[in-house]
Amino acid sequence: MKQILITCDTEVGELHADRADAFEIFIKGEIEGREVGVKLINDLASKYGAAVEHFVDVYPYERYGEHKFEQLCRDIIRGGHGVNLHTHPSGRYDKNRKFMWQYGVDEQTEIVNFGKQKIKEWIGMDVLAHRAGGYGANDDTVQALKFNGIFIDSSFFYKNENCKINYDYINKASEKNCVLQLPISVYEKQKRFSFIKAKSSFQKFDFRYGSSADEILKAIDMMPENCMIVLFLHSFNFLNLKYSFKDKKYIEISINDKLINEYKWLLASIANKTECKFVPIKDLDMGGLSDEDFVPTIHADIDMKKYAEDKFRLKFMHVGNV
Repeated sequence: MKQILITCDTEVGELHADRADAFEIFIKGEIEGREVGVKLINDLASKYGAAVEHFVDVYPYERYGEHKFEQLCRDIIRGGHGVNLHTHPSGRYDKNRKFMWQYGVDEQTEIVNFGKQKIKEWIGMDVLAHRAGGYGANDDTVQALKFNGIFIDSSFFYKNENCKINYDYINKASEKNCVLQLPISVYEKQKRFSFIKAKSSFQKFDFRYGSSADEILKAIDMMPENCMIVLFLHSFNFLNLKYSFKDKKYIEISINDKLINEYKWLLASIANKTECKFVPIKDLDMGGLSDEDFVPTIHADIDMKKYAEDKFRLKFMHVGNV
């Protein structure tokens, strides 16, 4: 059986820090009279018998109101979903060091302990898992997790320049220093251009950033039996976010109904696959996992005109944290 784990980085985000309404927009998704953030992500997952594992960045809680974060975590648990730890240390510690690997092992141990204890204070439960913000973990992070009694990590992202964990696999779940690594699942995407040699990259199972529900479903079908597949979302997954680095602010925020429909299609399609099942972290079955470290390859033909337009647009605008 292919075990499907839905994960969501639930965060205000570093580019959004100066907005007084950042919690309401980037976590709750309150815009245009609708709420398309955490609640919608969870409600749609519940409809298809899935639980979402939220990696919550607690570190800027004082800036936006502790009661908001406490209520958020309680609502997630009450809805049958999971609360885990997401470490963006710059939100509380050093604004010039945003990745965990930029801190020593003792500092990382303190950062993890603070987040773990704060979540326990809010919901009365120990977190089971961790993910570093921006995938920016290293081997010291794994040690810090072990010191704090957190034995599951989902920070490793193959070939991502911010990820400094020394890990022997790409997609395969395995133990490292007594901590179970659940890599962010990737497939190899080969982009084929007219009259240009194909370009290859490793794409996470994330229909917001560089992928699509259709590609993810094809990749799932190609994965071996008895594997673990990690799907990836953000709390602001269904927002169009256009950021101007020149003005240092968002110049347009709107709802992306196309991505909401992609999510519905992805959930419904996986639910109909007899060889797949949605699982929360607490119910992962590690005993029968395949030893195969398999990476699917998906071919995509690129519209050169659209590619050029997107390159120009992204040169001047940022579309959110990834």
